Amino acid sequence: MRRSPALPVFALACLALALTLPAQQVRTPARPAIAAHLPTDEIQVTADYHGTRLLIYGTVPRDCDVIVKLSSPRVTTTYSQKGRVGIFWFSIGKVTFENVPWMFKVKSTRPIDKILYVEDQIKYRVGMRGLVESIKVPPETPPILVDELIQTRIEDQLYSFHEGDVKRVKGNMFETSFFWPPKAHPGTYHIDSIAVRNGKVVSIDSEQVKVEKIGVEAWVSGLAVRHGFVYGLVAVIVAMFAGLMVGLIFRGMGPGRKKGAQAVH
Repeated sequence: MRRSPALPVFALACLALALTLPAQQVRTPARPAIAAHLPTDEIQVTADYHGTRLLIYGTVPRDCDVIVKLSSPRVTTTYSQKGRVGIFWFSIGKVTFENVPWMFKVKSTRPIDKILYVEDQIKYRVGMRGLVESIKVPPETPPILVDELIQTRIEDQLYSFHEGDVKRVKGNMFETSFFWPPKAHPGTYHIDSIAVRNGKVVSIDSEQVKVEKIGVEAWVSGLAVRHGFVYGLVAVIVAMFAGLMVGLIFRGMGPGRKKGAQAVH
């Protein structure tokens, strides 16, 4: 029986297909569009802590803009509403806001409205618009109260918005930095580096930074939380001792002043 010449050709085709399938299935994982790095992932707060600056750097495709967001866990915050009575300003009420970050800072390569669509600003909680839209406000609350809350945090260096402060260096590299103020609470903070292309987020790299008190600061803070009565008692004793010392100092200066006055006459 004579074999058909089509059979060997068909067999070779099947063998070639079988050899190519594993190669197609085993693929190298795609590299993220953005990769950020921090020199440290821990900030220690001591008695003489006056703030520190944290550097963030990394790589991103040249056709992408970069937004870097620093945020703390979100909590419920009570804000005192001020009102004018005559010529004086008093607290006339309190408003409770939910989903408020204690610290929130954003930097970008260009103005956020020019590089990211509004819906993505809200979705990823980026910039002033993303912050305001994410805070839960009681019904019928005047919008100016949210503005006052944010302005207070800005004055305390807890909130900031700087467009153009993310610098491109050496082609596909970027860098920026955040100031960590003395009023920053201990806890875990998140730093999101966001790559943006054609108005949309294409990649996010998230890092964490832990802030903790050490030394005397940690002891005092722990005492206040775990042993409130003892902390209050120690505070009263310290205040009384300080008052006594001030009194002794001024009492000691009294006779000297009188003698000096008599010598002049």
